[in-house]
Amino acid sequence: LRFCDSMSDMFAHNVPAEQLRTMLAAMGTAPQHAYQSLTKAAPQILKYLRDLPANLWVGVSSPPDWFMGNRLSLQQQKAMISRSLEVLAEVKRETGNIVWMSAEPLSWDITEVMDERHPLDWIVIGAASSGSRYFQPDPKHVRNLLSLMDATAVPVFFKGNLEGLFE
Repeated sequence: LRFCDSMSDMFAHNVPAEQLRTMLAAMGTAPQHAYQSLTKAAPQILKYLRDLPANLWVGVSSPPDWFMGNRLSLQQQKAMISRSLEVLAEVKRETGNIVWMSAEPLSWDITEVMDERHPLDWIVIGAASSGSRYFQPDPKHVRNLLSLMDATAVPVFFKGNLEGLFE
């Protein structure tokens, strides 16, 4: 099994449906590869449930602090992550695909809206970045998320940009 990486959000609202279906079909013709998608537009995935190849690992990003120049409120972020987890649960239930999350930024305690019923197969935890600047998450938020992932036997991948969390 080989892994291929693409650095674009193919589920973004501005990606034409026919283009996205062409990409998904091409992935399906190469079962020897595992593809990973990552999107902030989780509800878009539901439009393509029947098109998702089995070798696509479907991922969502935790909500950003800022979107299109506006600061998202904690209530907006909680709603976004709750909806993203609902989408991943539906993807897993309907397709059996591996589902995952990138928890970066982790600027608040996402375990406030996540519990043991989450659908995740694995998770990435990292610092938020802007160019060469990194914004480290609160160690307490990381520990809470790690406790939940440990309780649900979900593997965690730490990005190399985390600093000073476990002294």
